[in-house]
Amino acid sequence: MKVWGIHMGEKVGSSPLENNYVAIGWHALGDLSRCAGSREQLKDALVETFPDIKKGAVAGCCFAL
Repeated sequence: MKVWGIHMGEKVGSSPLENNYVAIGWHALGDLSRCAGSREQLKDALVETFPDIKKGAVAGCCFAL
């Protein structure tokens, strides 16, 4: 069994749960279908788009596309 964590800040509240959606908030990444099914492709896209991103943030990507 796989379990994925979604972390939401206080400003978001419980809206995603109540309205059945998930939003990443990284608009600059564009269409994530190019990373479909590959966590490594997503990591590569993050580093390309945000070259100053912390390694821990990239390693912490824990969701499936």
